Amino acid sequence: MKTKNKRNLIFILIFFPVFLWISLSFTNESQKYLKPYSVGNKGKEGVSIIYEVLKDTGYTTNLVFKEVHLGKGDTLQIVIEAKGSQLDIYEEDIKKWLEDGGNLLYLTAEWKSLDPSYGREIDKYILLEEEKAIAYSLGKGLLILGEPQIISNKALTQNTDGAYWILTQIENRHINSISFNEYYHYSQARQPSLWKDMPKEIKFIVYEIILFIALIIYYHGKRFGGIIPFHEEVERIENEYIYSAASLYKKGELRKEAIESFYKDFLTNLENTLGVYNLKDNNWIQIWENERLPSLKEGKRLYELMDIDEDAKITSKEMLQIVSIIEHLNKILSKRRETNWKELKGDIHSI
Repeated sequence: MKTKNKRNLIFILIFFPVFLWISLSFTNESQKYLKPYSVGNKGKEGVSIIYEVLKDTGYTTNLVFKEVHLGKGDTLQIVIEAKGSQLDIYEEDIKKWLEDGGNLLYLTAEWKSLDPSYGREIDKYILLEEEKAIAYSLGKGLLILGEPQIISNKALTQNTDGAYWILTQIENRHINSISFNEYYHYSQARQPSLWKDMPKEIKFIVYEIILFIALIIYYHGKRFGGIIPFHEEVERIENEYIYSAASLYKKGELRKEAIESFYKDFLTNLENTLGVYNLKDNNWIQIWENERLPSLKEGKRLYELMDIDEDAKITSKEMLQIVSIIEHLNKILSKRRETNWKELKGDIHSI
C-alpha cells in the first residue's frame, strides 16, 4: 500500500469515531431544545417524565396527532400549549364529545381567560394561594384547565402536588388510557414538515455527513501531477495522400515521374474494369477500340503524349492535358463498371 493511501486510511479511522462521538454527545445535550411540552423533549420544558411515570403506574399511554373530538370517549386526552390557544373548547364538536363521555386535560398559558360556562366546577388545584388548575364536569365527560408548568419536567423535580392532583381526577373517572395529543402544536401555525420538525441534533448529524462526504470527494478528486494536454482528433482531409505526393513531386520537379505514376494507375484501372491483365502500353488503345468505349480520340491523344523519350521533359501544359484526359477516361471506366454490375444483378435475379 502506498504511503499516501495509508495516510488517508489513518485519517478516516481517526476522524470517523471522533465524528460519531461528537454527534452522539450533541444528541444527548440537545434534547432540551425540542418543542416545549412535547413528550419527546427531555429538557426542563418537556413532559417526558409524566409520560413515563403514567406508563410505569399501569396506564396505557400513547402519542396522537389528530383532533380531540376524534378520540375515544373513555380516554383522557392531554393537550399542552406554550403560547396562545389553538384548541377551541367552545366548538360544538368538542362540547358534544365531552358531554358524551370525553375527557380532556387542556393546559395553556391563557387558561384563565377560558370560561367553560357549559360545565360544572368540581375541584381546584391551588398552590401558594394561587389557582393553578380547575376541573369541570360536563355531562358524562371531564374537562381540566390549567397552567402548562404543573406537569413539566422542571415542575416535577421541584413539586409533584400538581401531578398528584391530576392523577386523583383521573382515578375518580376510572380512566385507564391516556393520550398525549400534539396535533395542536402544528395545526394552525403550519403543516408538519420532515425537515423543519426534525430535531436539531439530527440536522447537525446530517450537516456533518454532508460535510464529510464533500471533504472526501474534494480530497480524492484532486488531480495528481501536472496537467496533461488533451489533443483533439483532427479529421483527415479528403485525398490527403494524393496532395502530399503531389507536393513532393512538385518540390522535386518530378513531373515525368508523377505523370508515369498517374498513367500506371489508369492502366491498372483499365485492366480491372475489362478483366484484361498483363496489359501492355502498345495494345491498350486497340482493346479500348474493340470494347467500343467512347472518347477513342482522347485515348489516342493520351497514347501519343505518353510516347515520349526517357530524357525528354514534360511541360506544364502537357502535364495538365495528360491529367485531364486520364481523369476523363477514368470516369468512362467507372460508368462501364456500373453497367456491368447492373447486368450481373439482372442475371442473378433471373436465375
